[in-house]
Amino acid sequence: MNTNLKFLIVEDDAEIRAMHQEFLDKLYPTAETKEAGTCSAGLKLCDEFQPDILLLDLILPDSRGMETLMAFRVGHLELPIIVVTGDGRIHADDVIAQAGKNTDLVTKPFTVNGLGDRIKMARLAFREFGEKV
Repeated sequence: MNTNLKFLIVEDDAEIRAMHQEFLDKLYPTAETKEAGTCSAGLKLCDEFQPDILLLDLILPDSRGMETLMAFRVGHLELPIIVVTGDGRIHADDVIAQAGKNTDLVTKPFTVNGLGDRIKMARLAFREFGEKV
């Protein structure tokens, strides 16, 4: 099991990015984390950084909704993506149906433990594909 995980946070709200970073620091103190505030910057970082898990907001200044998710999925088919949203109308089943089983959803607000559970589930699901996470 890789203890030095690499996370990418793509979220346009700096306060929420900081909260995600704080949660990840508590859950995985040795993890490396990069951040982006737009879809285009996130896609570039995703290619360069090669994260193990992506935390993704769907509503960004340069992309909205499933368009955002699919932009990441197209170039990173195996990457576990945890969609983080405040929109209660979005359901995990819909997200998974469109983007694949290595995609999950967590609705704001959430706790450190709630995010930790989603990350553990993403890592377990990804292992089924025989990858390193």
